[in-house]
Amino acid sequence: MRKFMKRVCPKVDLSDDAVELLNALLMEKFQSIAEKAVTMVKSANNENLTCDDFKKAVQTVFKND
Repeated sequence: MRKFMKRVCPKVDLSDDAVELLNALLMEKFQSIAEKAVTMVKSANNENLTCDDFKKAVQTVFKND
């Protein structure tokens, strides 16, 4: 996370606690997106996750926030 932030915002310096918090937040969101995507694929009786399925999962997760 620290390396990514340095590339995006080189002037911003994050504390260890801030990096840990950002990492936890991102992992939680990725987990939610993955769970929603799996649910969508299973409900459609598909075996493959399409790009559209992934987009819908992302939109659903962030819409619920």
